[in-house]
Amino acid sequence: MDNSVISDGFAPLLVYGNWFQFSPGERIAHEKVESVMLLWCRSGRGNVIANTKTFQLPADRLLILPWNHSIEYRADQTKPFLVAGLHLIPRHQRTSEIVFNVAHGSHGPMYSRGERQPITDPEFQTPSIHDLSEMRGTHHLIEYAVLAFSQMRDTVPDQMWLLGQILLFEIKKLFHDRKTKRELFPAALKRLVIFIEDHLHEKITTNTLMEISDKSPSTLHRLFREHFNQSPMSYINLQRVNRGAELLRTTNMQVFDVAMQCGYEDPFYFSRCFKNQMGKSPLQYRQATRGI
Repeated sequence: MDNSVISDGFAPLLVYGNWFQFSPGERIAHEKVESVMLLWCRSGRGNVIANTKTFQLPADRLLILPWNHSIEYRADQTKPFLVAGLHLIPRHQRTSEIVFNVAHGSHGPMYSRGERQPITDPEFQTPSIHDLSEMRGTHHLIEYAVLAFSQMRDTVPDQMWLLGQILLFEIKKLFHDRKTKRELFPAALKRLVIFIEDHLHEKITTNTLMEISDKSPSTLHRLFREHFNQSPMSYINLQRVNRGAELLRTTNMQVFDVAMQCGYEDPFYFSRCFKNQMGKSPLQYRQATRGI
């Protein structure tokens, strides 16, 4: 066990775990969740919007969400997902009363409790997605943790301290392994990711990607599936929508201009793609996310 997860009277604690079957098209949103959350899809599919970024969540995908994350679940209309989740407090005061619950909003008795603290490691500050089909040990661990929480939280509460330590150790290992893997990204894929980010305002075709990478269509598809769990075009479309969301939040640009900046010649098509991913039209999204 990594002793760095236990220090100065604080230790990781598992405070909640459950499964939830969504209905077709069902949506649930929480503005602020005070935990590090492990969220995965057991069956079905849907989208999750975490901290304004959209993630496709088919079976065997794991999302790790940072402290104080916002989240919206958007179940598929025909095959709604069955999801499982674990809520981890990275630093919980050992001498304080344990409450097996988590704050889902900025109001109420669970919010901003002094005995509960986040972790400051940089990799814990943004959402990340992982492929559980390549991490069977992790998959078995998190499934066991949900079951153990439901069966032992009241009779063997000390088990939740142990599970908290193991889960935090496992998350840190995942982040370390991912960083190592990304450092070993094929040079062609690195070039493609940089090119896409710098040219989202332009038309990008498979032929363009082939020229940049000097790879065949089948190799391109394999690279993106292996590293991003998406096809090249799906990856590009998701980046365009995320760029559009950022511009809507942070600028006063008209929707037409946002669409142009994101590579859409037709603003109506941009609006349809945006709503499919984000669940709101561009104007509705701006109204919901903009401050003064």
